[in-house]
Formats: sequence, structure tokens, C-alpha cells
Amino acid sequence: MNLRLLPPGLDPALGDLGTALAPAAAARGFERRLRVPVSGCELAHVRWSPGRVCEAVYRIGVAGPAAATAGVVLVRAEGVEHRILADDPDLPGLGAATDAVRMSGWLSARLGRRVEVRGITPVSYRPGSRCMLRYELGGTRPAHVYGKVLAPEGHASLAAAVTALGGVLTPPLVGVAAEWGLVVQEDAGGPALRSLAVDPLPERAPELLGAGGRDHPPHHAHPGAAGPAPTHAADALALREHLTVMERVAPATAERFAAAASRLAAADDPEGPAVPGHGALRLDQIHLTSAGGPVFIDLDSFCRAEPARDLGNLLAYLWWREIRLPAMAPAIAAVRAAVLDGYAREAGAAVDPARIALHQAAAALRIAGRCLQKLAVSEWEHVPLLVAAALDELGAPAGGVR
Repeated sequence: MNLRLLPPGLDPALGDLGTALAPAAAARGFERRLRVPVSGCELAHVRWSPGRVCEAVYRIGVAGPAAATAGVVLVRAEGVEHRILADDPDLPGLGAATDAVRMSGWLSARLGRRVEVRGITPVSYRPGSRCMLRYELGGTRPAHVYGKVLAPEGHASLAAAVTALGGVLTPPLVGVAAEWGLVVQEDAGGPALRSLAVDPLPERAPELLGAGGRDHPPHHAHPGAAGPAPTHAADALALREHLTVMERVAPATAERFAAAASRLAAADDPEGPAVPGHGALRLDQIHLTSAGGPVFIDLDSFCRAEPARDLGNLLAYLWWREIRLPAMAPAIAAVRAAVLDGYAREAGAAVDPARIALHQAAAALRIAGRCLQKLAVSEWEHVPLLVAAALDELGAPAGGVR
């Protein structure tokens, strides 16, 4: 993310965001909070709400034996605030989950042998929502495990989904600390399918990507996995949070975005039975195990929906990649075909393309809004094309759009 690309005067109410979010300035703020030197400060994620707040997450390296951590800079009209990960008031379990001594004892009890946590690395962090942590274990197997701390009740839903699908379709569950909102799983093992979607494609990539498609039927058909049932109206309502950003950055596109959200709200929900779904599926959330079979990670968006929802979400990210990198179009077409063909072959029938297109358009709108919110300025020029493409998909008479 290149903060120097931020347009001057982007948000007068919040002042000069480029200066406030600069890693050097953030590092000084974190040093004051931590009271130790900061050896590195890397901007990892931004969420901007015009006129209200800009929230930026950083990976922080701390000098000496202390573990790496993460922090957040909050820019508001009244000033700039620096917090470290363990300060998060909405994720109170982070204090315990990032304590190496406590986690060594907790993991020893769950794994049935003495283990020592030698390092804790924040992999991803969304303040007030969730944090993924990687635990490095000394002198033992597995060498590392992953924990996710979630906002209240989120850990219970994640644990239920992992338990229902675990053992084959997800990394095994190590344990749950309800008092901390923590769910710990073993490593997924093997590469993510996204690493195979490169240009040129490796020789076996279509076959392996097809394996990712082939693994959808088991989790879609799993009888014991419960979850919320999303609707098109709810999806459209969630898109409204991006309108303020869209109107600020791209007013002409905002009109199309609002029109697309309205069309999505008017779409018919599926008539068939809902099946277990990942809820936010991308290629990087499907990993190949050492045995060659795929497993799913990041199941905190788990739901019950029509199969087209997962497929549409996955294809929307491929769509976005193709828009940004048109030279990769042939490789991406091969990936798309491998996933759909693999699914149809193992499920015994193809999913209605109109329903996939509907969910692909909805996911594309989410991607567009998030691109603006996270201040990915170098990608903003591609957002109008993505929104226009989604609107075209939603304007088709097929797929239940009225």
C-alpha cells in the first residue's frame, strides 16, 4: 500500500491521513505505548470510514526477546490514538492468547504432552472482530498451530463448524478456550490453491484446482453442520456501508453501485434446501494436504446457503484478478474451468450458471467497496469496471432478478 498515492484532502475531517498513517509515525506512537524500541512497523490493513475514523493495522517488530505483535492506529477528528493488539476492548481474550507462558500450559493440556510456545505471530488482525495467531512450538510436532480469537459468540460458531466438518475437510481442532474466545487448530498443511493460480499454470494445476472444486460436494452435503442462512436482502443492506466511501472517491460509480445493490435486494432467494457453505470462499482458503486432498480454513463466515454462493464468491475474486491483470486472462480462464468442471463432475450436476452469476456479482460489489475502504489507491482505477460488470450481471433476467 503506497500512502503517497493518497489524494490530498481526501478526508478533511480526519486531516492528513498520509502523514498520520506513515509507518515511521506509527512506529513512534507504538514505541510510546510499548516503552521499548520498535524494530519494524509494516502497514497491513486499513479500514476507512469517511468523516468518522480511519483504522490502520500494523505488524510490529519489537527489539529484544519479546514476541512480534500488532497494533492499530485510529485516526479521528479529535486526534490520533495508538493501541497494541492486547489493548483491544472488544477482544479481551487477546491478552491471554498472546501470553506465551499461559499458552504453553494451555496447549500442553490439549495436546497431551509438554510443549513450549517459543513465538506468537499475529497473522491477520481486524480490531474488534478477530485475530489469527500462529504459535511456534519448540522441539515438538506439530511445529506450529493456529489460533483465532473472535468477538463474543463468534468462537462458538467457528468451533461448531470445525467440529462438524473437521478431521477431513478442515484442520483438526486442538481446543477451545471459551473464556478467551479462542479456537485453536492444527496447520492446514500444504499450499493454498491460490499459489497454483499463476501464469503460466504448473502442469498439474488444472487437475489440482479441480480437486478444490471436487471437495465442495462433501462440505455442501454434510448433514451435521449448522449455520446462519444469508439472504440477498441482507447482502444488499451490508453493501450500503460502502456507499459513503464510493460517493467520496467515485461519485459516478456510486450511482451504479447503489443501483446494483437495489437489484441484488430484489433478487429471489433460492427455493432449494440450503447446504453448508464456507461463506467467504477464495482460493487461498483451500489448502492441499500432504495426502493431496483439500481442506478449508477461515470458517468464521460459515453459513447454510445454496452451492452457488461459495462458487460465486470464489469466481468473483478471479474476476477481480483478471480485471487488474488482463495478461493473466488465459490462466484465470483455466482456473475457472477447472473449479467448475471439478465441482460438476463430483457433484453429478452443474450449478445453475445464473445463480452463480448472481452471487459473483454480489461478491464483486463487496470487493469493490472494500478496495476503497482499505485505501488501495493503486487499484481504484479498476473499481468502476468491476462495478459495471456486476451491474450487468444483475441486470440479466435470469437468476431470479426482477
